[in-house]
Amino acid sequence: MPLSQPKLANFARLIRQIQNLALNINN
Repeated sequence: MPLSQPKLANFARLIRQIQNLALNINN
């Protein structure tokens, strides 16, 4: 599954950004 690898990395980065956004809203 070579096509799935970069998609997973992009998804992880997206989750990081969403988590940072949630933290900013909570603070």
